Amino acid sequence: MVSSILSLAVFGSALLQPVLSAPALELPTFERPTPVERRQVPNEVEVIDTLITEAAIDISQVLAASNIISELSMIVPTATPTNVEQALSVLAAAYASATPNNFVDAAALIIENSLNPTNVPDTLQALNVFGGINNDNNPSNPAPSFPSTIYPKKLPCDAPYSVSEAELRRQIFIPSSFTYGAKPPVILFPGTGGRGGQNFQGNFEVLLADVDYADLVWVNPTAFLLADAQYNSELAAYAINYISSISKGMNVSIIAWSQGNMNIHWANKFWPSTRSILSNHIAISPDYHGTTQEYLIDPEEKFAYSPAVKQQAYNSNYVKSLRSFGGDSAYVPTTNIYSGSYDEIVEPQQNANASAILLDARNVGVTNAQVQLVCGADSPAGLFQTHESMLGNSLTVALAMDALQHGGPGLVSRIDLTSVCQNPIAAGLSFENFLMNEQAIVIAALGVLSLFEATVVEPAISAYALTSPTVCATSTATTLRTKTTKTQSTKTKTTKTTTAKTTATKTSAASSTTKKATTSPQTTPAPTTTTTAGGLLGITIGLPGISLSIGL
Repeated sequence: MVSSILSLAVFGSALLQPVLSAPALELPTFERPTPVERRQVPNEVEVIDTLITEAAIDISQVLAASNIISELSMIVPTATPTNVEQALSVLAAAYASATPNNFVDAAALIIENSLNPTNVPDTLQALNVFGGINNDNNPSNPAPSFPSTIYPKKLPCDAPYSVSEAELRRQIFIPSSFTYGAKPPVILFPGTGGRGGQNFQGNFEVLLADVDYADLVWVNPTAFLLADAQYNSELAAYAINYISSISKGMNVSIIAWSQGNMNIHWANKFWPSTRSILSNHIAISPDYHGTTQEYLIDPEEKFAYSPAVKQQAYNSNYVKSLRSFGGDSAYVPTTNIYSGSYDEIVEPQQNANASAILLDARNVGVTNAQVQLVCGADSPAGLFQTHESMLGNSLTVALAMDALQHGGPGLVSRIDLTSVCQNPIAAGLSFENFLMNEQAIVIAALGVLSLFEATVVEPAISAYALTSPTVCATSTATTLRTKTTKTQSTKTKTTKTTTAKTTATKTSAASSTTKKATTSPQTTPAPTTTTTAGGLLGITIGLPGISLSIGL
């Protein structure tokens, strides 16, 4: 089924012939001219011809993506699980026979096994719903108050924003229950292809709704976190400073999934003002080193992708810049929780080489918790956990709550592992919530397919990120924070597949070996990005004095 879905990428080209009949516009491959080649084009006519040729590439991609979505829509479920245990058993069996290594594969398996709570057309329609908890246009959000100025910079050493304050602020969703400082604020930040309302409706929006130690808000990126990851990081930086400002200057915590964690780490690095007011960064399935499976759709990389997808390649320029100049260590108290066995999106994600791991050179407090090492690979909590199922995993929630209540990072030693590890999902979550968490990967796949700005080159690294970040004297991460000093460790768990002792400490990262995570090389500037805005039903190409729109 999955192979036939991916093969449709070749298929859309045949449909282009009636649209592109001119000989000069013979259907090209997906390889575009490099920026250098474009600058060498000798005259304006050839420039226009090149750009129109690129339009043909994008039209072909939109057709291929549309065909893939149609194929996903036609999958007939073959299983009918009625509880979490049955669903995990069914999904584990499916992975055993055909382990997915991209969004489309994973989405197909979830749909085929009745784990998508709505059908594909309804799920796709949800991507176009701008109201309710997924509203990305909130112009009535109040102005910052303490301090009143956080834009264009809160501190002189902060990086510059590339868009207006109004654009950044409107993408923050503040529910009516928000207390503006009566309770500690907690920001929910989504992953690739998602919005905060969607990604967290089956987990933390349920579990933290009525507690006295968390006051939820979330970020709903208009572009579903598919835009340039540097822009996504601006959303994170602004949200941290803004929510603190409207909460009487209180420290905030942030919980993120997948790519969102890279964006937060980037924000902490290049917006030092965020460090002293961020009590906790709770990271679920993070990929600070990117992933070797960055193609996400087509392993032959014939598919152009959204900028943020390109930037999550294992050694992308974004990743190199993120990890350079000490960026492989945390800037704030950080709790990383991830699965090393069945993460279908991020690889490597095991032991000391896991992309999820951060070091602690700044002595701020870091816990790196691979669920199979903490709970055991044969425990209910660790037996079968995927990139998305970690959103509601019992260890994820236990460590997150521990961090929020103690100031972070979450410590394994404070958790009742006997109880926590015997449950695949957190207490308080239902089967319906479990399905919502599984749907996150379907939403991500549909988002990548239908809401992209297609590009075959990675966006250029911003000038501010090409050198070591400037540090303000008043922005150190320890100025306003009480730090944990006691080292905590778990008991050793012996299983059929692994033996590990996980240590949570403010000075070292937990790992099953003594091997140190390697630091990345220095930043290499990326080539200039060429992007064309594309959507599921149409594509528009803008030229000087020319507007070409083609509906599909």
